[in-house]
Amino acid sequence: MDNSKYHIPACLDEPVKFMGLSVSELGFLFAGFILGLLFDQFVLFCFIGCMATIFLRYWGENGSDVSIQSLMYWHLPSWITSSESLPRSSLRKYLG
Repeated sequence: MDNSKYHIPACLDEPVKFMGLSVSELGFLFAGFILGLLFDQFVLFCFIGCMATIFLRYWGENGSDVSIQSLMYWHLPSWITSSESLPRSSLRKYLG
């Protein structure tokens, strides 16, 4: 029986990877490539895309997606992060 055709993930929520990068990391990288082609600033936007990918990978190792959502909730305007199930961050009160 050949076991090389089966992939056993390290954990159940392991993201799908292509060329060693997750889908979200590839999105940032390719967004830099596409924007570089559109604005005729290929090197600059490739650099920005690579830095965004590195930042996302670093943030994912040391934090989690929950910490990115928390950062967005507290620091972005409410019209960007509007959610009906959560109160606005300006109305939130600490208990205890």
